[in-house]
Amino acid sequence: MRLLVIERNSYVDPQNLSRSMQERVIAPLKAISNNVQFDIKSEHQQIELKNYDAVFFSRHKSEKCLEIAIQAAALRKKIFYDLDDWVFEFPKNSISGWSARDIERSLEIMRTSTTVITSTEFLAHTLRSNQGIESSVVPTGIDFKEFDFNKKLSHKSNKIVFVNGDNLKLENFKDVFFKSINSFLETHLSFQLDIYADTYKALTEISRFNKCGAYPWESFKEVLLEPNYLFGITPLIIDEDDAPSSFYKCKSPIKYYLFGSLMIPGIYSKSEIYKDVVVDRETGLLVDNTYDAWASAINELIHNDKLRQKIAINAFQDVKKKHHVSISAQKIHSLLSK
Repeated sequence: MRLLVIERNSYVDPQNLSRSMQERVIAPLKAISNNVQFDIKSEHQQIELKNYDAVFFSRHKSEKCLEIAIQAAALRKKIFYDLDDWVFEFPKNSISGWSARDIERSLEIMRTSTTVITSTEFLAHTLRSNQGIESSVVPTGIDFKEFDFNKKLSHKSNKIVFVNGDNLKLENFKDVFFKSINSFLETHLSFQLDIYADTYKALTEISRFNKCGAYPWESFKEVLLEPNYLFGITPLIIDEDDAPSSFYKCKSPIKYYLFGSLMIPGIYSKSEIYKDVVVDRETGLLVDNTYDAWASAINELIHNDKLRQKIAINAFQDVKKKHHVSISAQKIHSLLSK
């Protein structure tokens, strides 16, 4: 079987290929490359659809992609549309909000597709309830990199990591979160906070941190391995009246998968998406969005070496067993075979 993947750059970092597309489409297809062949092409390139059995889209919304989908349907090709975010309602602080026409085109592409793929059961349910579109759930998987386990566990770093994509995923708790982080940084001068982000506009109230920028997904995991981070932090909205709940509840717990695959212990807001996968004090620390909870969790992971190492090992084993890219690859292979 020969597949065509329509390339898409990130909506928040247009210089790089979409991380979502790489982790949810390209990585699984690479994992089953013995069974399928695939080409990656831009929507602006010359495309001979007759040479392909199926076409993959990933949160595409352009007029050109809609044209490609319609042409593929006319040729009776299989069309797959992958959706891993509730794109119909972005939070007010998002830098990747869609226009009404963007949403309309994306829905047209989905309805033209033979199979819509969603990343979570909640997203599938929300898509069905709100748009009447059925989908097949393929959870996000992560591919694993080789590294020195003993070095990861024996070396105590003074570096903490925060990975932040489409702006800060906080509303009412934002000021309290900044206060807890600043208090820590002011009383622990030997520690440094590294932030990888597409934009730092919402983070200027943090008193000191290293701007590490954004990286292509294929090299990002190697970049995160090098500093041997002590732990990572992942704040997220829990329940706030002025936040679009569907957007946050439809997200995937990708930061847990990422940190777990690299043996980086993590502190996560006790949101729905992380409560579903993280076992508190076993594979991560789940905390309420309060000053005391975050301050206590940070302090504990700094000083409790045994807990930190236990979480690193357990999270690694859990992610490798339950969220490996091979699992999502087999699900996609099954959908291709129908």
